[in-house]
Amino acid sequence: MQCLSPNPHAFFTCLNRFICYELRTDWFDLPFHVELSFPALLEGRCMATSPSSRSRIRVGEWEVDFQGGELRNGMTTVRLQEQPLQILQLLLERPGQVVTRQELRQSIWPADTFVDFDHGLYSTIKRLRDALGDSAENPVYIQTLSRKGYRLIATVSGQVAAAPSGSVPPFSLTPAESRQKPRFAWPWLAALAGVAAFVIVLIALYFGGFRERWFGTRTASPVMSLAVLPMENLSADPEQDYFAEGMTDELITDLAQLGDVRVISRTSTMHYKGTQKTLPQIARELNVDAIVEGTVARTADRVRIRVQLIRTQDDRHLWAQAYDRDLRDVLRLQSDAALDIAAQIGNRLNLSRDSRPVRTRPVKPEAYEAYLEGRYFWEKRTLETTKKAIAYFQQAIQRDPDFAPAYSGLADAYMDSAFERGPREPTASLARAAASKALQLDPASPEAHVSMASVVEYYDRNWAEANQEYRRGLALSPNYATGHQIYAVYLVSMGHFDQATAEAQIAQHLDPISPFMYLTGGLVSHFARQDERAIEQERKALEIDPHFANAHLHLVMIYTNQKKYEQAVNEFAQSAQPHRVEPATAAALTQTYRSSGFREFCRKRLELDSRGVDVGLGIDLDRAEVYAFMGEHSKALDLLEKAGKEQSTWLEFLNVDPAFDSLRSEPRFQALVRQVGLAH
Repeated sequence: MQCLSPNPHAFFTCLNRFICYELRTDWFDLPFHVELSFPALLEGRCMATSPSSRSRIRVGEWEVDFQGGELRNGMTTVRLQEQPLQILQLLLERPGQVVTRQELRQSIWPADTFVDFDHGLYSTIKRLRDALGDSAENPVYIQTLSRKGYRLIATVSGQVAAAPSGSVPPFSLTPAESRQKPRFAWPWLAALAGVAAFVIVLIALYFGGFRERWFGTRTASPVMSLAVLPMENLSADPEQDYFAEGMTDELITDLAQLGDVRVISRTSTMHYKGTQKTLPQIARELNVDAIVEGTVARTADRVRIRVQLIRTQDDRHLWAQAYDRDLRDVLRLQSDAALDIAAQIGNRLNLSRDSRPVRTRPVKPEAYEAYLEGRYFWEKRTLETTKKAIAYFQQAIQRDPDFAPAYSGLADAYMDSAFERGPREPTASLARAAASKALQLDPASPEAHVSMASVVEYYDRNWAEANQEYRRGLALSPNYATGHQIYAVYLVSMGHFDQATAEAQIAQHLDPISPFMYLTGGLVSHFARQDERAIEQERKALEIDPHFANAHLHLVMIYTNQKKYEQAVNEFAQSAQPHRVEPATAAALTQTYRSSGFREFCRKRLELDSRGVDVGLGIDLDRAEVYAFMGEHSKALDLLEKAGKEQSTWLEFLNVDPAFDSLRSEPRFQALVRQVGLAH
């Protein structure tokens, strides 16, 4: 705490600010503002001004309300946080003149403040520019002078008095003429001395905890949840964006393993890349208590990361640090950053710095780059991007055969490929070998355990071992959103509907802006015979991505099950996309429904599918569902048995899929259930 510093200047600065700000805004609702400082007391002066005469000034198109901490432009109001507001005041005091970096540092980041000044200044200027709608490349308000400072170049209306040198500016601005030294009689000095003594007592009570007990003021809440925003690429090469994104992903992964603080998944935080939203807005949308933001600069074989942790409740910088390392040591760099951030969060974490294994083996830069590109494409989850991901993971392994994350990523990509294609081979042996190698190289990898769980579940159909592997992986990383999502799918296939729903909700809590998480929630609810909730889940997925074809196609299945054929056809029409169902195909099938009814719509859909036209029926189980609905049980069973011979990964849903309810009494269906190894 700066006020407890032995530095007298820092003490008086903080005390002056306490009197002028805390006393004014938190304790009393006075009709005037008392500006009182110990140097002022020693000189026998005090200033009282009216907020109405000192709270607003105009810069460019914006009116600045310093008392409210806001920018206004017509109907638009933008809330400024404390540090951007302080910098704006300093710039307004000297419009058109350079305010040096050193001056900003002395005024806003005193020497005893534990913060990385370069990163703190960059972040604060960026937030101020975002609020003003300005840009560093084409400035209208704030011009950057390389290695010197900043200059306000916009038109300013009104006067702004300078803040005392080396002090933290108050939230209000006093016109220059009001700063003239008033003449006070000696009795006033005695009164002021009494006020000073009174304030000292109040300060003692304030830091002794009496303020909270007397006035009921809440202290800052502990950090229970955080989000890591996409790290900004400061490298000269824009092609390095993927590297910054990968660093963000790895930092999230490390943080997710450090304790019981909820860490938002990268899939959700990536929505805020390049956003103009303020940190409080982002915090509200993600429902988090703290935000980590930073930058990545890479030159040749070195990488420099600057990270800061900000508590969103009061916009307080809890921690900031810069890391400059050889790219070979990038894994150690990430772990160090994650552990340092976790240490600042406090006793909410279960693990200490010494109790968690840290990855220390250097990784070859070219292997790490290939791995990051592989993860980048894998997360897009389409057939084409999965193929690209497999190629990049294989490339990473070729360049560094002992790099465990690349094997885990390769196993996940092979699994996704199997889901897209349906048949088990040839991906089964490839996925198993990759997951096994990842665990051999890093037994503590949560991703590797979840990868192995998927292999055991879908290829071996060893349900008990799969359950154990899922639980091991999630115990190592409770914040692994994709792990909870996949585990939810496993649980619902086993008929554990309540547990599956709980896991799907955890996945959504950790990754609230991922349509895939709500798609899974809809699947779980549909198989649990909770169709209204399933529809609600798919609607949430479509709120995030209105063009998410998988959600539309799942709604076709749900509405068909409910015999709401009009809604089913409407959802099919909305699934039309060039990379999935062609718009012309969707329009033709919709016309078939209008003229001939839903049964003919289904028949025409199957006919087009048999001719190789994509109509959203990707695997044999999809086609079997349509035949079962039409009452053509023999054809449905033929397709299911074909899927059984190919050991399709989707067969484990036989017992829970409502589309097959009409087949359950069929001996052929019961035999297939036994073949898959599911309980009757």
